[in-house]
Amino acid sequence: IFNYSALWQIKANLGLVLITGWGTTLGIWLGFSILLTFAADFLDGKGRILDTITTIGLAVTPLLFLAPVMALPNILGSLGFPLRLMGILLLFFWVSALIVIGLKAAHKFSLDRSIFSLAISAFLFFGIVGGGSLLFGLQLIVLSSQFL
Repeated sequence: IFNYSALWQIKANLGLVLITGWGTTLGIWLGFSILLTFAADFLDGKGRILDTITTIGLAVTPLLFLAPVMALPNILGSLGFPLRLMGILLLFFWVSALIVIGLKAAHKFSLDRSIFSLAISAFLFFGIVGGGSLLFGLQLIVLSSQFL
């Protein structure tokens, strides 16, 4: 006998996962765009936040190739693991180069200021994410110690 309630639960969870994933992606996109705009304004950039959002949205387009790159070990076996690593690094540098070029055009400043703006934003972004993760971990430790 087929359990239809389990199928309904899978469909409900799939929708929740999709909505959460899209929301997280949108939040990262907008948050990183805001950080890039602040860094560019700090370095006397002339662009607007909409220019930065558009730039980031277009610059991350090569990440569409991430799914086939991640599938390489499944297709090629053990040969796929180093190819996957090289593909991930290639995509990282490709996207970074597109962001730098896009920032240079959007905020009308030099290449070195564009690279510096990206570096400042990346350090701030990973600092915020790392700090939030650290605080969340400490919260879990404190809450779990109450049950000892």
